[in-house]
Amino acid sequence: MTTPYDPTAGAGSSTAGQPLSIWGLTEDQAKAPVFAGTVSAPFGSLPAGQQRQLAGEEGLRPPEQGYGPQFVTATQAMEQLPKLWNADRAGYVALQQKLYAGGFYGQTSPQSVGVGAYNEQTVAAYRRAVLAAVQHAGSQTPVTFDEILDQNAKTGRIGQKPPPPGFVAEYSDPQTVAALAQRAAQTAWGRNMPTAQVAQFVAEYHRAEQAWNAEQKAAAQAAAGGTDVAATARPSAEAAAEQFTHRGAGGTEAAGNSLADYVNVLRSMVGGSV
Repeated sequence: MTTPYDPTAGAGSSTAGQPLSIWGLTEDQAKAPVFAGTVSAPFGSLPAGQQRQLAGEEGLRPPEQGYGPQFVTATQAMEQLPKLWNADRAGYVALQQKLYAGGFYGQTSPQSVGVGAYNEQTVAAYRRAVLAAVQHAGSQTPVTFDEILDQNAKTGRIGQKPPPPGFVAEYSDPQTVAALAQRAAQTAWGRNMPTAQVAQFVAEYHRAEQAWNAEQKAAAQAAAGGTDVAATARPSAEAAAEQFTHRGAGGTEAAGNSLADYVNVLRSMVGGSV
């Protein structure tokens, strides 16, 4: 397993002799503002007195910087990168794609981006984007970090494909699938589905998702090699539940076996394996 990038390795000195923070920023850059957007006051069309009264009744508190333009420091902006990587891997991959499309990775090839990895080249690309946002923060019409990404994507690597999305296996929550099975049974049979049959359906649907994930993984690998593959639709738990109720019971033995399968479903959900 690849060790995540340690930003403390970026600390040191710049070519001008100024000390660099762990994010590779000079002292001035670290404190520089990045425009985060504008927060409008609630009930803005009303007189100030009524605004305060209604806001108090609703329990609304103004942001720390007050209503209007909001700014964070470049350091605070940089700190969002590892948080995103830890909390939302799909969002992190989407950010990498935007950074690449905007040219922030420089001459890095798509294969060298390290899709889904928290690595040095992504930290450097993100820092370039943050510093680009710093340059626009003081303009008469400030531009947010996200707007910088979108604008550069239009004028960056024209004609070049972004790195293919990393493969992340997706499975439905077994409890949600079980609830859909019960709803289908109540509609078709007018009664609840026995526990053993619910477990059987959940296990069957999980196997269908396993097959779909295998197809998506193969498609992602093909895309990484430059081959476009037609997308396949994800299995529908609702449609599968309806078909299952029309098919009827699978027998005591099959239902009993699927109880063990259901435990394996939960294990694979925790482990995240395909």
